[in-house]
Amino acid sequence: MSEEKKEPVRPNPLCHQCRSNLIHKAKYKQTDPWMALEITSMLTLMNVALKSKKFHIQYGGDVYEISKIKCLGCYHPETLERIIKVAKETRDLKQIKAIGEE
Repeated sequence: MSEEKKEPVRPNPLCHQCRSNLIHKAKYKQTDPWMALEITSMLTLMNVALKSKKFHIQYGGDVYEISKIKCLGCYHPETLERIIKVAKETRDLKQIKAIGEE
């Protein structure tokens, strides 16, 4: 039995406004690990989106449909604000990741 090979799941990057808010409101500087913050935030936002009723209603819960969302920060702005708050207060990527695991 052979399984159909699917393309990798590819969420879109954060829009300019969400990315800027994430990095600047969290008070990250150019010398700080802002790329790690951005990647962790994207994974967290993706996890939150995939678990949401909104995603299941709009896309039937199909993980491969995540690329239809233009910006995960705009899709779940309340989660992005929580991520920014945790990043600013703790700079702990594990705590940011935990938001998506709730």
